[in-house]
Amino acid sequence: MKVILLKDIAKMGKKFDVKELPNGHATHLIRSGAAELATPGKLAQLESKKAGDKAKQEKVGKELSEAIDKIAKTGVEIVAKANDKGHLFEGLNAVKIQEVIAESIVELPINAIVLDEPIKELGEHELELINDGQVTKVKLTVTAQE
Repeated sequence: MKVILLKDIAKMGKKFDVKELPNGHATHLIRSGAAELATPGKLAQLESKKAGDKAKQEKVGKELSEAIDKIAKTGVEIVAKANDKGHLFEGLNAVKIQEVIAESIVELPINAIVLDEPIKELGEHELELINDGQVTKVKLTVTAQE
């Protein structure tokens, strides 16, 4: 029986994949709401939805690329509490950096910020922003709060 998955299912497929399954398994997925029968009408709706989603993703990708370019030109500056030796009282993680960028420059999704470990010292650091596999390195300056 041919079905359309309505959500991601481990070891089977992702949302909106079309799968050929044994009748019993397909019936179970349909009853649980995880899949629907793949009729010609539903398949046509699926194709148009995928085309709309692709256009939407391209638009979001372009907007994100413009935002990253804007951030790369200006850089990011964060003011944080630190001790005499230049160590921060609280490490700067991706969430905190995202909040600062959103307040001062532009809204940025959390998955666009690549940070191996929290920043724990004052000074200049290199921050990586990613969009569709393209990595942009941005200067991040952390200064002490007075």
